[in-house]
Amino acid sequence: MRKIVLLAIIIVILPLTGCGNDTTKLPEDNNKDVQILNSSMNSGVKQFTNEIVPDWLYQSLQQKFNSATTSIKQEDITFILVNLKESDKSQVAAFVSIDRVNGYFILYEFRQGKYVEVYSKSEPVYGMQVYGGGKQLLAFISGHGGTGVQENSFHVIGYTSKGYSEIWSGIAEKFMFGGQVPDYRTIGSINLTMDNQTLVYSITEELYNKIDKPDKVEQTVEIYQYDTEQEKFVRIVK
Repeated sequence: MRKIVLLAIIIVILPLTGCGNDTTKLPEDNNKDVQILNSSMNSGVKQFTNEIVPDWLYQSLQQKFNSATTSIKQEDITFILVNLKESDKSQVAAFVSIDRVNGYFILYEFRQGKYVEVYSKSEPVYGMQVYGGGKQLLAFISGHGGTGVQENSFHVIGYTSKGYSEIWSGIAEKFMFGGQVPDYRTIGSINLTMDNQTLVYSITEELYNKIDKPDKVEQTVEIYQYDTEQEKFVRIVK
């Protein structure tokens, strides 16, 4: 019987404080930053100071916001190197979150001497993790929230015949408190096998009549297998 080895997702939690345009023009010459990126990165998710975050990356993310009302700092940016596609140079995954409403995730690929945007999502991001060796997968958590309500989702990104695409998504956390009783909370977690072919999605559902302790808890597990024809994870129904 084949042993399944699971890799647990590691999440970077950013502070949640209550409460863009999509055109990005990168500098023509940013290949000097490739050496900075490749020499600076360690395994896992890491946040860097403004002495490390390249200017082109900062400018790219800043252009996603209205500069008249929102200004980000280079140290606010979190980025990692990934290998979603077999290439001489790694891709760059980066995000910045302003609050529970405003944020951006962008994936960049090195083309013709510079990094260019190949995938983006306009939502606050709360963490990301790389899976596998060789050709990898990237998962990040994003979502919006307000007073007493939050909905975050997992997004698993891979390289397909159509480019960099979302090949699976699911609820990471969803809750509502202070509304009509009962309140509820859904918590999800994902694990992948070392070959990135099987995804295990665990869901915990909680119902509350009182905020301090759930009155009802239900747990379920869903198994997904990567389908090479559809190029996405497909649920295995038993």
